[in-house]
Amino acid sequence: MNKKIISTFAIFVFVFVTNVYGQQTALIAADYARAEKMLGFNTNKLVDRAGVRPNWLPDGRFWYQILTPTGKEFVLINPENGERKIAADQKTLLTGIATGENNQVRNFLEVPSPDGKKVAFIKDWNLWMRDVESKKEIQLTVDGVKDFGYATDNAGWKKSDRPIILWSPDSKKIATFQQDQRNVSEMYLVTTNVGAPKLQQWKYPLPNEPIATIHRVIIDTEVPRVIRLQVPPDPHRSTLCDDIS
Repeated sequence: MNKKIISTFAIFVFVFVTNVYGQQTALIAADYARAEKMLGFNTNKLVDRAGVRPNWLPDGRFWYQILTPTGKEFVLINPENGERKIAADQKTLLTGIATGENNQVRNFLEVPSPDGKKVAFIKDWNLWMRDVESKKEIQLTVDGVKDFGYATDNAGWKKSDRPIILWSPDSKKIATFQQDQRNVSEMYLVTTNVGAPKLQQWKYPLPNEPIATIHRVIIDTEVPRVIRLQVPPDPHRSTLCDDIS
């Protein structure tokens, strides 16, 4: 009698556990599907004017991008006076901006010196300097080549054409680097838009492959001449939120 009871109970437990397990499997799958609908790539587009991430500029202003009911909006803010400028794209926002009493236009692909008399910029993978008053341009480096240029801003997904430099307080020297990306893999991105898609290409290290290296230099703008630090080139380690700039 006891054996029959035990056997019956064992069968009951087995059937119960099997049913519960099957229900849990279906429930977990449904949970994952529901959770996926709440992930950022599905919900961010439903929220307007959220997720502001400021990008600071050398003169103390900052810009950011947000979504609106009509599409993307780019905003430039001047914290000193509360001035606000809005544009439909980044290029329009960051070029042709009036600054100073003489309404002079500043190019944000250039980095001004502390005294405001010079600006540094990249041309043909080399670093150049221009005198603001005379407009005379001086080439500061001569050996920059494709994928081994000076002051290049590339942290993978985050990149720009603005030079990454640090002026000395007396505006006579520049601290920067020559970034060697010649052995780094290429990354590609194709846009999805109305009309012909656009192809973007940049250097991006893949797993188990070489990464870019940084050759530290000081540039004497008075001569000019490049002074290389007597240290081995160090690996460029960065993430989406850890740009070398």
